[in-house]
Amino acid sequence: MTGDARKLPLWKSWLEANESRLAYGAQFTSKELTDYLGMTEEDIQFAMSIHHIRKALRRKGMNFTARGQYGAGYVIAQPGTNQAEMRRMANVAASAMREGVILGTSTPLDMLTDEERRIHESLAEKMAARLALMRRKLAAPEIEGGKPKAIE
Repeated sequence: MTGDARKLPLWKSWLEANESRLAYGAQFTSKELTDYLGMTEEDIQFAMSIHHIRKALRRKGMNFTARGQYGAGYVIAQPGTNQAEMRRMANVAASAMREGVILGTSTPLDMLTDEERRIHESLAEKMAARLALMRRKLAAPEIEGGKPKAIE
């Protein structure tokens, strides 16, 4: 880190300071991130900073990942790998939806007020329908006409 003033939050300051380096294939060592952010990799604030950096870069179509770096740092993955990350995200979302449906169908309805029960049953039904749709879409063939099929 230089003597330049940093703005808070530090993750945003890091993005601004590295704007010229933010390109596909760019690599960032864990040391340079921890030094700039003034944290260790074990700090929860470090994990939250990485989360915010990832979110900001996703809005630019970039995937900031540690995959394949063996703990040495992070890379902005090539755009051709984004579909694999999108698939992972879709699978995580489907798993969370499935757990919500399990919670909803396992809740003792007799312990709810009439209004709570009405809302609960409506939400559980909607979640189950959306989960079925997600599963069907995720199981669809990935290649259609020679091009990757989008998750709808």
